[in-house]
Amino acid sequence: MASSINCSSIYEYSFHWWNEICKTLKRAHVFIDDQAVESLHWNGGWARLHKAGVACVSEFSPTNVGLEHEKKGVFIISGPAFNRKEEILKEILLKSHFEFCQVITSAYVLAQSCAKLDHLGETSNVGKKLEEDCLTWMGNTNYTCEVLHIPFHTLPLTHDFFMLPSFSDIFPIFNYTSADGKRIGPQGPSSISDYHASNNYQSNVEWSLDHLPCDLQFKAMEFVQALDSILQTLDVKEDIFTIGRFSKVVGEQLESLTSGKLRRKGTTRKVSIILVDRTLDMVTPCDCHFQVALDEIRASLPQFPGHEVDVQVDMKDTGYMFGNCVGGCLFDLKLNERQNHSLNDLIVKDMLSCQKSTREALKSVLNNSDDDDDFNSQDALSKFAEDPVEIEKHLHLVQRAQAMTNANCEKIIKRFEVLREIQAKFKKSMSNRQELLDNLPFLTKMIRLRRTSGISLDDILLLTTFLYALLPSDVSFFEEDEDRLQSALSEALISDQNHLSDILATIFAGQKLNEVLAYQVVKNIFVKLKALSKVKDGQNHTLKVQSQENLSESSQTSYLEKLALNLFSEDRRNIPDLQHITGGLGSMLKSGISLLGVKINTIHPRENPTIIIFVIGGITASEVRQIQQIAAARSKAKLWIGSTKMAGPWDSLRSLFIQDKL
Repeated sequence: MASSINCSSIYEYSFHWWNEICKTLKRAHVFIDDQAVESLHWNGGWARLHKAGVACVSEFSPTNVGLEHEKKGVFIISGPAFNRKEEILKEILLKSHFEFCQVITSAYVLAQSCAKLDHLGETSNVGKKLEEDCLTWMGNTNYTCEVLHIPFHTLPLTHDFFMLPSFSDIFPIFNYTSADGKRIGPQGPSSISDYHASNNYQSNVEWSLDHLPCDLQFKAMEFVQALDSILQTLDVKEDIFTIGRFSKVVGEQLESLTSGKLRRKGTTRKVSIILVDRTLDMVTPCDCHFQVALDEIRASLPQFPGHEVDVQVDMKDTGYMFGNCVGGCLFDLKLNERQNHSLNDLIVKDMLSCQKSTREALKSVLNNSDDDDDFNSQDALSKFAEDPVEIEKHLHLVQRAQAMTNANCEKIIKRFEVLREIQAKFKKSMSNRQELLDNLPFLTKMIRLRRTSGISLDDILLLTTFLYALLPSDVSFFEEDEDRLQSALSEALISDQNHLSDILATIFAGQKLNEVLAYQVVKNIFVKLKALSKVKDGQNHTLKVQSQENLSESSQTSYLEKLALNLFSEDRRNIPDLQHITGGLGSMLKSGISLLGVKINTIHPRENPTIIIFVIGGITASEVRQIQQIAAARSKAKLWIGSTKMAGPWDSLRSLFIQDKL
């Protein structure tokens, strides 16, 4: 279980737990899964394992086993060790010769119990049972096995911005009925047909954990316990605020945890944690008008294999090899694990500013003092290619320069210019109903002309998602226009089935594409899009900013920026969307008093010295910068920002349309 330590930042929290892991690794053969590798990547990298004295490091895979002379095996596993992970553990132990085994999992016992027993709230000593099973697989019950819970799931990207990528599959669920009539979303007490009859998101049915699909219940409880472990380690008591229905479910579970109740009784250090549903604003992550460099780089380059946050940087032009590959990344491997500021300037600055500062740094390294306006990063990289030793010495700088060079190739620039132009057209049409309705026929025409215009089906899907996310909940497109667009998209998928992107191929889950399947998938996409436009119902989603904020009603300010403007306003105004989660007798009394029409004074998040804003479903780097700038200008409160993943155009499509990820 997590213990309390004196942490002043997420860095300290994350460093502490990886330090605890490293204490156990001396002379061990370490098996580690992808999500644990990503956490290690941002917490000191492979160098930490070397310092810990490991004998060998392998992927957590049944194809990897311990050698005959290796007697100690350590398994670092993200999430509960059950189902496929338990099978892999069994296969490795059966084929190895370990006499001492340690299983380190980021999941609490309760989360493992839920996953193992398929019943929430029912606990058992699954840790003890797993230890016994491991001894059996090792072939001798007199050997030693330990199962430890260590919450290593945090990625500290900057000193006040962190990710929990182990929960990147969690995305706020919303109600819709799929094309085959299957009800998707929380199930209320009424029948499915009655529940959905109004086709309206504004149902009076209250969501609770039991209403969620089983897999999402298990993952949500694991996520709740991960949040609790952070609060436990920081030794704080929290006031919980939520915006959005899924966040409310998470907040209620966090408030009701027994460990949380005990923790809140034993400390006086207070924080406010605000949980926000990503689905309340899908316009911002789909927007290609990138305000900061990190968003543009992530949208332009492929993900680093097995990672959610970092990107793969093609380094072949430099001739530098990483083992047997030529792929680099954004993380600075040479930084001290306590001082990871790799992404600070990529979040604070736009692409042009980052290119300029990188160019100046390269000139300094190369001792080029000439005021040569034509000197660019590509020139410097060509010089580095002549000296691998210098590349190694300045690897982080070279990787960053190469990443920005790759992201600014002519093909990528033209692609995003087209997307930005069309998205600007969509935004402008919001003030004219007829122009707004004409956008669907425009997209249909774009599909027909995609080969001559150079626009891809991914681009079409992104633009369609952006348009529906913009759409006011009280506006609907003509049904015949939607049918034509769906038909055109189905035909295009059939025509291009041998050249589909990874995103579209994953949506079809490797199935043989035919007219029926293409139509079914496209129909489901549009059902989701129409439901998405209703998600904001029941929320004061405009978060109206008063006139002194110098923002017009029509401005394209992101939801989170508007939230920050209200949250850090001088008058500490009431935020209608914000729900304060309280439990027990106090909650019952407040509910009863409010029914009598008596106004209740609610707690404002800024009453506590520390505020944590956590977005479930992803956050963009530009939103992080917006929130940080507003908070710094208006408040002295300590602010931490977290999310389950980084969000962007292609991340949004994966989150919305790739089904059954859990």
